[in-house]
Amino acid sequence: AANPGSLRLCTKVILLANMVLFVRLSLLALAIAPSGARSVAGMMLPALLAGLATIFLLGKRSATPENTPELTLKNPAKLSIALGFAAMFAVVMLCSAWLRDLFGESGLYVVAIVSGLNDVDAISLTALELFGQQQLALTPLLVSMALAVLTNTLFKFGLIASIGGRELARACAPALGMSMLGLLLGLWLAAS
Repeated sequence: AANPGSLRLCTKVILLANMVLFVRLSLLALAIAPSGARSVAGMMLPALLAGLATIFLLGKRSATPENTPELTLKNPAKLSIALGFAAMFAVVMLCSAWLRDLFGESGLYVVAIVSGLNDVDAISLTALELFGQQQLALTPLLVSMALAVLTNTLFKFGLIASIGGRELARACAPALGMSMLGLLLGLWLAAS
């Protein structure tokens, strides 16, 4: 918001980082629950393709040159970040097991929605682990991962709008929206 000249660069970085999410979740499924990896990838692929196609098409339309701002990079591998993720993963794992015992799969869905606001990986790892241990069927695995991604994307969009401003939100909305439609289509295809 403070540097309008960085709009295109920020949009590309945000959207491409969001597209990596679909690849990362597919690779996590392959590593943790190989028997469900094909279905997870089948759900993620339409989201990835829809998002990338939208980014490409919109990028072609707005091919005006822009001054690239100077970037300040920070170390993403801080110990505090790793410890925070470990703590969050433990809490999500505990809550998922507890709520699933109390309320069945709908308890897992609640955890997916709540934890997805902050992070997709913890609930995805938990659901994949439960699936790998044959404590969770394929459809609830896919639904919980999709719910986490959907709520996480909505939360990210709120951050984009509140921190980056209306123009950045408007630039990011089509690709984020299309990737979520792709995710829902992928869920429908993979779960049927």
